[in-house]
Amino acid sequence: MAGILDTLQFVLNVAEMALEFRQYRYRRRCVVEEEARILLEQHGTSAHDVAQQVARLARQRRDRKSRVFWHAVSREIARRSALSP
Repeated sequence: MAGILDTLQFVLNVAEMALEFRQYRYRRRCVVEEEARILLEQHGTSAHDVAQQVARLARQRRDRKSRVFWHAVSREIARRSALSP
């Protein structure tokens, strides 16, 4: 009986972690989209270049979190630019 309860508890823990990870990804996605929107408003067509420059600086500083974030922002800007006429 204890084995079944342990298995169920393990499954519940995995499900909770999956939900937390999904919520984290959603919040991160919202921040990336907001930053892309702000850069597009402030810099227009050069917004993609600005985001890539910031990502490049982060890479030079060996700041992985910032590099990944700004790379995601530059991808979002490129996606939005490709969609707009």
